[in-house]
Amino acid sequence: MAVWVDHGDEISLEYSGTHALKRDLVRFGRQTVSGLIKDGMSALSRYYLNNFQDGIRQDALDLISGHYSVRRNGPSPFQLNGFESLSYLPVASAVVVGGLTLTTITLNQDDQQFTSKYKHV
Repeated sequence: MAVWVDHGDEISLEYSGTHALKRDLVRFGRQTVSGLIKDGMSALSRYYLNNFQDGIRQDALDLISGHYSVRRNGPSPFQLNGFESLSYLPVASAVVVGGLTLTTITLNQDDQQFTSKYKHV
């Protein structure tokens, strides 16, 4: 099982730039709170990478695989004007702050439950 999870992580890192989702489910047979938090952070990272960073990579793959035809006077697919990602900055910031807030609340609730459960032991 450990080899399976590690292999899935490596493939996911190469393909998406983040660890595989549901790793703890495969490794331990159940979803854990820390696994849920890691999955959430990986999902946010994947969203960011997919929308703001992977365009040039996809253009390069299209060029190599022959799906992009080069035109002498056409624009370069690898040229960025720098303003595409700035328009999404407020949304991305809100998602990151919301994710961190949710993570903090979840960890505080788990800590309170753990403390109250083992306080009398």
